[in-house]
Amino acid sequence: MIHRLRRAAADVFSRPALYWTIAVLFGLNRVIFTVLAPRRYDAEGMWEGAHAYLTNPSHMYDAAADYLARVHIIAPPGGLDAFVSPPPVALLAVPVALLPRSIGAQVWTAIDAAALVVALVLLYRVLASRDRVARPIFWLVAAYFPPLFADVSAGQRGGVLLVLAMASVWFERSRPAIAGAVGGLAAAIKYYPAAMILGPRPAHRIRYALVLFGVLLLVTAATFIPLGAGGTLFYYQHVLLPSLASHNPDCAYDSVRTLFMRTIGGEPFAVPSSTGYEIVTSPIHFSGLALALSYLSAVLFAAGAAWAAWRSG
Repeated sequence: MIHRLRRAAADVFSRPALYWTIAVLFGLNRVIFTVLAPRRYDAEGMWEGAHAYLTNPSHMYDAAADYLARVHIIAPPGGLDAFVSPPPVALLAVPVALLPRSIGAQVWTAIDAAALVVALVLLYRVLASRDRVARPIFWLVAAYFPPLFADVSAGQRGGVLLVLAMASVWFERSRPAIAGAVGGLAAAIKYYPAAMILGPRPAHRIRYALVLFGVLLLVTAATFIPLGAGGTLFYYQHVLLPSLASHNPDCAYDSVRTLFMRTIGGEPFAVPSSTGYEIVTSPIHFSGLALALSYLSAVLFAAGAAWAAWRSG
Protein backbone atom coordinates (compact mmCIF):
# COMPACT_ATOMS: atom_id res chain seq x y z
CA MET A 1 0.00 0.00 0.00
CA ILE A 2 2.74 2.44 0.98
CA HIS A 3 4.67 1.52 -2.14
CA ARG A 4 1.64 2.31 -4.31
CA LEU A 5 1.14 5.65 -2.59
CA ARG A 6 4.78 6.52 -3.18
CA ARG A 7 4.48 5.63 -6.84
CA ALA A 8 1.29 7.69 -7.17
CA ALA A 9 2.89 10.69 -5.46
CA ALA A 10 5.99 10.39 -7.64
CA ASP A 11 3.79 10.27 -10.72
CA VAL A 12 1.83 13.38 -9.69
CA PHE A 13 4.88 15.42 -8.70
CA SER A 14 6.71 14.57 -11.91
CA ARG A 15 3.96 16.01 -14.11
CA PRO A 16 4.79 19.44 -15.60
CA ALA A 17 1.08 20.30 -15.70
CA LEU A 18 1.02 20.48 -11.90
CA TYR A 19 3.75 23.12 -11.78
CA TRP A 20 2.37 25.05 -14.75
CA THR A 21 -0.99 25.25 -12.97
CA ILE A 22 0.56 26.50 -9.73
CA ALA A 23 2.69 29.02 -11.64
CA VAL A 24 -0.39 30.38 -13.43
CA LEU A 25 -2.27 30.70 -10.13
CA PHE A 26 0.63 32.58 -8.52
CA GLY A 27 0.91 34.78 -11.60
CA LEU A 28 -2.79 35.66 -11.54
CA ASN A 29 -2.51 36.44 -7.84
CA ARG A 30 0.37 38.84 -8.48
CA VAL A 31 -1.37 40.55 -11.38
CA ILE A 32 -4.62 41.05 -9.46
CA PHE A 33 -2.99 42.44 -6.32
CA THR A 34 -0.68 44.68 -8.36
CA VAL A 35 -3.59 46.15 -10.29
CA LEU A 36 -5.61 46.68 -7.10
CA ALA A 37 -2.80 48.44 -5.21
CA PRO A 38 -4.26 51.83 -4.14
CA ARG A 39 -1.01 53.79 -4.52
CA ARG A 40 2.47 53.31 -5.92
CA TYR A 41 4.67 55.40 -3.66
CA ASP A 42 7.97 54.65 -5.37
CA ALA A 43 6.58 55.41 -8.81
CA GLU A 44 5.15 58.68 -7.49
CA GLY A 45 8.54 59.54 -6.02
CA MET A 46 10.24 58.85 -9.34
CA TRP A 47 7.66 61.06 -11.07
CA GLU A 48 8.44 63.86 -8.61
CA GLY A 49 12.17 63.51 -9.21
CA ALA A 50 11.81 63.44 -12.99
CA HIS A 51 9.42 66.40 -12.95
CA ALA A 52 11.88 68.44 -10.88
CA TYR A 53 14.69 67.38 -13.21
CA LEU A 54 12.70 68.82 -16.11
CA THR A 55 11.50 72.00 -14.45
CA ASN A 56 14.10 73.04 -11.85
CA PRO A 57 17.12 70.72 -11.97
CA SER A 58 19.52 72.93 -10.02
CA HIS A 59 17.20 72.84 -6.99
CA MET A 60 15.65 69.37 -7.43
CA TYR A 61 17.33 68.05 -4.27
CA ASP A 62 16.49 70.96 -1.96
CA ALA A 63 13.50 69.18 -0.39
CA ALA A 64 15.46 65.97 0.27
CA ALA A 65 18.38 67.90 1.76
CA ASP A 66 16.06 69.87 4.03
CA TYR A 67 14.34 66.70 5.30
CA LEU A 68 17.67 64.95 5.93
CA ALA A 69 19.00 67.98 7.79
CA ARG A 70 15.92 68.19 10.03
CA VAL A 71 15.10 64.53 10.72
CA HIS A 72 18.36 62.75 9.83
CA ILE A 73 16.54 59.95 8.03
CA ILE A 74 15.29 59.50 4.47
CA ALA A 75 11.71 60.71 4.04
CA PRO A 76 8.88 58.20 3.45
CA PRO A 77 8.49 57.42 -0.27
CA GLY A 78 6.11 59.29 -2.53
CA GLY A 79 7.29 62.89 -2.36
CA LEU A 80 10.18 64.92 -3.70
CA ASP A 81 11.74 65.03 -0.23
CA ALA A 82 12.30 61.26 -0.48
CA PHE A 83 14.05 61.44 -3.85
CA VAL A 84 17.72 60.91 -3.03
CA SER A 85 18.61 58.88 -6.13
CA PRO A 86 21.14 60.33 -8.59
CA PRO A 87 20.04 62.13 -11.78
CA PRO A 88 20.20 59.00 -14.03
CA VAL A 89 17.15 57.71 -12.15
CA ALA A 90 15.31 60.99 -12.74
CA LEU A 91 16.21 60.87 -16.43
CA LEU A 92 14.86 57.33 -16.62
CA ALA A 93 11.41 58.54 -15.56
CA VAL A 94 11.34 61.71 -17.69
CA PRO A 95 8.89 60.25 -20.27
CA VAL A 96 6.25 59.53 -17.60
CA ALA A 97 6.88 62.92 -15.94
CA LEU A 98 5.28 64.50 -19.01
CA LEU A 99 2.00 62.88 -17.91
CA PRO A 100 -0.17 63.82 -14.91
CA ARG A 101 1.24 62.40 -11.68
CA SER A 102 -1.42 59.74 -11.08
CA ILE A 103 -1.33 58.53 -14.68
CA GLY A 104 2.45 58.68 -14.90
CA ALA A 105 2.82 56.45 -11.84
CA GLN A 106 0.58 53.80 -13.41
CA VAL A 107 2.35 54.01 -16.77
CA TRP A 108 5.73 53.64 -15.10
CA THR A 109 4.49 50.58 -13.21
CA ALA A 110 3.39 49.02 -16.50
CA ILE A 111 6.80 49.77 -18.05
CA ASP A 112 8.63 48.22 -15.11
CA ALA A 113 6.37 45.15 -15.19
CA ALA A 114 6.91 44.68 -18.94
CA ALA A 115 10.67 45.01 -18.48
CA LEU A 116 10.53 42.43 -15.70
CA VAL A 117 8.75 39.91 -17.95
CA VAL A 118 11.31 40.45 -20.73
CA ALA A 119 14.13 39.98 -18.20
CA LEU A 120 12.65 36.71 -16.99
CA VAL A 121 12.31 35.47 -20.57
CA LEU A 122 15.98 36.28 -21.19
CA LEU A 123 16.99 34.49 -17.98
CA TYR A 124 14.86 31.50 -18.99
CA ARG A 125 16.58 31.43 -22.40
CA VAL A 126 20.04 31.76 -20.85
CA LEU A 127 19.42 28.85 -18.50
CA ALA A 128 17.99 26.84 -21.42
CA SER A 129 16.93 23.88 -19.31
CA ARG A 130 15.61 20.90 -21.25
CA ASP A 131 14.13 19.22 -18.20
CA ARG A 132 10.37 19.12 -18.65
CA VAL A 133 9.74 19.74 -14.93
CA ALA A 134 12.45 22.38 -14.45
CA ARG A 135 10.87 24.67 -17.05
CA PRO A 136 7.52 25.18 -15.27
CA ILE A 137 9.30 25.29 -11.89
CA PHE A 138 11.30 28.29 -13.15
CA TRP A 139 8.08 30.22 -13.82
CA LEU A 140 6.53 29.00 -10.57
CA VAL A 141 9.47 30.39 -8.58
CA ALA A 142 9.42 33.63 -10.59
CA ALA A 143 5.69 34.12 -10.05
CA TYR A 144 5.95 33.37 -6.33
CA PHE A 145 9.17 35.32 -5.58
CA PRO A 146 7.97 38.12 -3.21
CA PRO A 147 10.63 40.74 -4.11
CA LEU A 148 9.52 40.73 -7.75
CA PHE A 149 5.91 41.30 -6.75
CA ALA A 150 6.85 44.01 -4.25
CA ASP A 151 8.98 45.80 -6.84
CA VAL A 152 6.19 46.01 -9.41
CA SER A 153 3.44 46.73 -6.90
CA ALA A 154 5.32 49.72 -5.47
CA GLY A 155 6.31 50.99 -8.91
CA GLN A 156 10.04 50.66 -8.38
CA ARG A 157 12.70 50.27 -11.08
CA GLY A 158 13.85 46.71 -10.45
CA GLY A 159 12.30 45.42 -13.67
CA VAL A 160 14.29 47.90 -15.75
CA LEU A 161 17.48 47.07 -13.84
CA LEU A 162 16.91 43.35 -14.30
CA VAL A 163 16.24 43.59 -18.03
CA LEU A 164 19.42 45.63 -18.51
CA ALA A 165 21.41 43.14 -16.44
CA MET A 166 19.99 40.17 -18.34
CA ALA A 167 20.60 41.89 -21.68
CA SER A 168 24.21 42.32 -20.58
CA VAL A 169 24.43 38.61 -19.75
CA TRP A 170 22.77 37.74 -23.07
CA PHE A 171 25.27 39.76 -25.15
CA GLU A 172 28.38 38.84 -23.16
CA ARG A 173 29.18 35.68 -25.11
CA SER A 174 29.20 37.26 -28.57
CA ARG A 175 29.33 41.05 -28.01
CA PRO A 176 31.27 41.83 -24.80
CA ALA A 177 31.52 45.55 -25.57
CA ILE A 178 27.75 45.87 -26.04
CA ALA A 179 27.26 43.78 -22.91
CA GLY A 180 29.51 46.12 -20.95
CA ALA A 181 27.68 49.19 -22.26
CA VAL A 182 24.31 47.79 -21.19
CA GLY A 183 25.78 46.85 -17.82
CA GLY A 184 27.06 50.42 -17.48
CA LEU A 185 23.56 51.78 -18.06
CA ALA A 186 22.26 49.52 -15.29
CA ALA A 187 25.05 50.56 -12.92
CA ALA A 188 24.31 54.24 -13.56
CA ILE A 189 20.78 53.66 -12.25
CA LYS A 190 21.90 51.64 -9.22
CA TYR A 191 25.49 50.78 -8.48
CA TYR A 192 25.29 47.06 -7.66
CA PRO A 193 24.98 45.80 -11.29
CA ALA A 194 28.63 46.89 -11.61
CA ALA A 195 29.44 43.64 -9.79
CA MET A 196 28.72 41.87 -13.08
CA ILE A 197 32.36 42.53 -14.03
CA LEU A 198 33.06 39.29 -12.14
CA GLY A 199 30.92 37.25 -14.50
CA PRO A 200 32.38 37.44 -18.04
CA ARG A 201 34.75 34.77 -19.31
CA PRO A 202 38.44 35.71 -18.88
CA ALA A 203 38.91 36.63 -22.54
CA HIS A 204 36.11 39.21 -22.29
CA ARG A 205 36.48 40.41 -18.71
CA ILE A 206 38.82 43.39 -19.22
CA ARG A 207 36.96 44.75 -22.24
CA TYR A 208 33.63 44.26 -20.49
CA ALA A 209 34.81 46.06 -17.34
CA LEU A 210 36.37 48.99 -19.22
CA VAL A 211 33.23 49.61 -21.27
CA LEU A 212 30.96 49.18 -18.24
CA PHE A 213 32.80 51.74 -16.12
CA GLY A 214 33.24 54.06 -19.09
CA VAL A 215 29.51 54.12 -19.79
CA LEU A 216 28.76 54.42 -16.07
CA LEU A 217 30.94 57.52 -15.73
CA LEU A 218 29.75 59.05 -19.00
CA VAL A 219 26.03 58.63 -18.25
CA THR A 220 26.41 59.83 -14.66
CA ALA A 221 28.41 62.90 -15.67
CA ALA A 222 26.05 63.77 -18.54
CA THR A 223 22.94 63.60 -16.35
CA PHE A 224 24.51 65.95 -13.79
CA ILE A 225 25.03 68.68 -16.41
CA PRO A 226 21.53 70.23 -16.01
CA LEU A 227 22.20 70.62 -12.27
CA GLY A 228 25.26 72.76 -12.86
CA ALA A 229 28.38 72.72 -10.72
CA GLY A 230 26.54 74.14 -7.71
CA GLY A 231 23.68 71.66 -7.90
CA THR A 232 26.07 68.74 -8.34
CA LEU A 233 28.18 69.74 -5.34
CA PHE A 234 25.00 70.33 -3.32
CA TYR A 235 23.77 66.80 -4.10
CA TYR A 236 26.97 65.13 -2.94
CA GLN A 237 27.38 67.28 0.18
CA HIS A 238 23.79 67.59 1.39
CA VAL A 239 21.98 64.54 -0.02
CA LEU A 240 24.23 61.64 -0.98
CA LEU A 241 26.59 61.66 2.01
CA PRO A 242 23.87 62.40 4.62
CA SER A 243 21.59 59.73 3.13
CA LEU A 244 24.38 57.15 3.30
CA ALA A 245 24.91 58.04 6.95
CA SER A 246 21.18 57.84 7.74
CA HIS A 247 18.66 55.03 7.42
CA ASN A 248 15.33 54.48 5.72
CA PRO A 249 12.59 53.80 8.31
CA ASP A 250 10.08 52.45 5.78
CA CYS A 251 9.17 48.88 6.77
CA ALA A 252 9.08 47.92 3.08
CA TYR A 253 12.75 48.86 2.74
CA ASP A 254 14.45 45.51 3.25
CA SER A 255 18.12 44.65 3.07
CA VAL A 256 20.69 42.63 4.97
CA ARG A 257 21.71 45.78 6.81
CA THR A 258 18.17 46.59 7.90
CA LEU A 259 17.67 42.98 9.00
CA PHE A 260 20.52 43.22 11.50
CA MET A 261 20.05 46.88 12.47
CA ARG A 262 16.33 46.51 13.16
CA THR A 263 16.43 43.16 14.97
CA ILE A 264 19.55 43.46 17.13
CA GLY A 265 20.73 47.03 16.48
CA GLY A 266 17.72 48.87 17.89
CA GLU A 267 17.16 50.93 14.76
CA PRO A 268 13.60 52.36 14.76
CA PHE A 269 11.35 51.76 11.77
CA ALA A 270 7.78 52.56 10.78
CA VAL A 271 4.97 50.03 10.40
CA PRO A 272 1.44 50.73 9.15
CA SER A 273 -1.23 51.24 11.80
CA SER A 274 -4.88 52.27 11.87
CA THR A 275 -3.86 55.92 12.19
CA GLY A 276 -1.02 55.95 9.66
CA TYR A 277 2.46 54.82 10.73
CA GLU A 278 3.80 53.77 14.11
CA ILE A 279 7.49 53.81 15.02
CA VAL A 280 8.65 50.56 16.64
CA THR A 281 12.03 49.57 18.06
CA SER A 282 13.56 46.25 19.04
CA PRO A 283 14.41 45.89 22.75
CA ILE A 284 17.89 44.66 21.75
CA HIS A 285 20.41 47.45 21.15
CA PHE A 286 23.70 46.08 19.87
CA SER A 287 24.22 48.55 17.05
CA GLY A 288 27.96 47.89 16.75
CA LEU A 289 27.44 44.15 16.40
CA ALA A 290 24.61 44.67 13.92
CA LEU A 291 26.74 46.94 11.75
CA ALA A 292 29.67 44.50 11.90
CA LEU A 293 27.42 41.62 10.82
CA SER A 294 26.09 43.75 7.97
CA TYR A 295 29.59 44.45 6.65
CA LEU A 296 30.65 40.85 7.21
CA SER A 297 27.69 39.62 5.16
CA ALA A 298 28.60 41.99 2.32
CA VAL A 299 32.24 40.85 2.38
CA LEU A 300 31.26 37.18 2.41
CA PHE A 301 28.84 37.71 -0.46
CA ALA A 302 31.47 39.52 -2.54
CA ALA A 303 34.08 36.87 -1.75
CA GLY A 304 31.63 34.12 -2.68
CA ALA A 305 30.82 35.79 -5.99
CA ALA A 306 34.53 36.23 -6.78
CA TRP A 307 35.23 32.60 -5.86
CA ALA A 308 32.36 31.38 -8.04
CA ALA A 309 33.63 33.47 -10.97
CA TRP A 310 37.14 32.07 -10.48
CA ARG A 311 35.89 28.48 -10.26
CA SER A 312 33.83 28.88 -13.42
CA GLY A 313 36.92 29.98 -15.36
